[in-house]
Amino acid sequence: MARAATSLDGQAYQASSAIREYMDGLAARLREEWPSVAINTRVECGDPVTAIITATEDSQAALVVMATHGWTGVQRMTLGSVADRVLQHGSRAPIVLVHPVPMSTAAPLDA
Repeated sequence: MARAATSLDGQAYQASSAIREYMDGLAARLREEWPSVAINTRVECGDPVTAIITATEDSQAALVVMATHGWTGVQRMTLGSVADRVLQHGSRAPIVLVHPVPMSTAAPLDA
């Protein structure tokens, strides 16, 4: 059992490292584009709703941007909606929901 937990911890660490690297690169590009805007990133593991709410409150964020698939019906009942649960929490920061675009069709930041 300890070996499985160690393996999972290692996989989680690798995944979070890759995510941090991606977010740091994206934040750097955004800071170049909009140098007067404070841009912060944070990577957490665990329940996404709790992590988003806690990060928003801890950082006193002025804006939260979340990607959502916009599921309805059975998908929404089965998989839930993180965005919906964050919205229901009643954050002080405005929340902007965007529909994700596949990387192959996404426009570059300077477009």
